[in-house]
Amino acid sequence: MGLTACSPALNWREISPDGAALQLMFPCKPDREERQQPGPGGRSLSLHTLSCEARGWQFSLTWTDLGDPSAVPPALRRMTEGLAQQLSSQASAPLALRGMTPDPSSRQQTLVARPGQPAQVVRQAVFARGGRVYQLLMQGRQAGAGVTGLPASGAGGYVQSGESGPSGQSAKTSAGKGVASEADEAWDVWLGSIRLPG
Repeated sequence: MGLTACSPALNWREISPDGAALQLMFPCKPDREERQQPGPGGRSLSLHTLSCEARGWQFSLTWTDLGDPSAVPPALRRMTEGLAQQLSSQASAPLALRGMTPDPSSRQQTLVARPGQPAQVVRQAVFARGGRVYQLLMQGRQAGAGVTGLPASGAGGYVQSGESGPSGQSAKTSAGKGVASEADEAWDVWLGSIRLPG
């Protein structure tokens, strides 16, 4: 997974969130939050979020169980469209992770602030397994946090709202070194660390 190549400031550790039915790495110790939100048919959904900040980037995983697999595709679409309405999309591509439920609405995106907005770069991945939907967000708000393209691994509606190739490859447009390359590497490691039940 190449964790040793990451900045020492990113202290990666494996997390198995209760009720999430997945494992993944976080580069910092995440805090957990839960909140209620209206879902399909007006029933209340419990949204669960793990988040932390490292090197000026906010890392968050949010998930919920919709209880109905037929509600997943429109929920995933709302999740991808939510941020695209607020920010400017740089890249978007289908997402495929081992163990996830295949769905053309599962995607990853890179978005940046529009002219006049505070500098911001956001990476997002949305996917599902059965009736559970997941959103992975990596947000950088500092000036000069430019990131372009997407790694190849590839969650607003029921969860807050690059081009890629096959898993394990990268498709990146030109970008500077330093902050951008470090953020690219962190996203590659984070997204690639997700483990869903086989």
